[in-house]
Amino acid sequence: METNMGATGAATTPAFQAEGDDQLVRYGSLSTLALLGLVFGLAAPLCFMAPLLLAIPLLGAGVSLVALRHIEASEGVLVGRTAALTGLALCVGCGCAMISRVKLIEHLHYRQAESLSLEWLGLLQSDQVEPAFRLTVLGASPATAATDLPPGEPAKDPLQEFSDDPVVQAVRAAGKDAEIRRDETLAVENRGQGQYLFRKKYVITPRQDPPRSEPFGIVLTLQRGRLPGRKSLRWVVMAYESDDLPDSPARSN
Repeated sequence: METNMGATGAATTPAFQAEGDDQLVRYGSLSTLALLGLVFGLAAPLCFMAPLLLAIPLLGAGVSLVALRHIEASEGVLVGRTAALTGLALCVGCGCAMISRVKLIEHLHYRQAESLSLEWLGLLQSDQVEPAFRLTVLGASPATAATDLPPGEPAKDPLQEFSDDPVVQAVRAAGKDAEIRRDETLAVENRGQGQYLFRKKYVITPRQDPPRSEPFGIVLTLQRGRLPGRKSLRWVVMAYESDDLPDSPARSN
């Protein structure tokens, strides 16, 4: 018996092909700018401690925006979008809150200044000269001895000088029934460290029948600061002047 061991065909070994050979798994690098923006965002609340620290959220917002732009342009090479967005949100939120806080404080201070202006004018209209004098910088400051007067010349009475001022006399003469109208705001300044300046014009119209005088304008300058020998800040009347009254140059106490 013959046995034919002839091979009729070649056996093939199954080949295993991994799926996705044409796809590469790419690992992105963390963006340094995104991480830096997040650090600025975490430090952004420090801006509430001092106005100068507002630079932290402003700089952080800029860094975060640049990081987002680089990440978008890298087409997946850079990662860290979430960190950049978080830093941007913290910086924008703290920065806006700080700016709003500063503006609110300024508004409240200027409201105080205008209230003091109307109080000062009202006291003079009611002929309460001494209380009005106490609201001026000279009247609110501690009394100081006059050292610049010539020998033998009597010291001047600040209250009497205040009472004799043309602006003060004009407001007193208008009477308590006179109308006070707010006019132009000439200056509002934040001088830092809680110090402010407020300058506004008021128009006073006597109500007598017939009127004893025409309406006249008064420009008041108020300042919030620290008086000599005082620790606290307060508003005082710094100057009062009128272009409508004769012999009334800018008068500063």
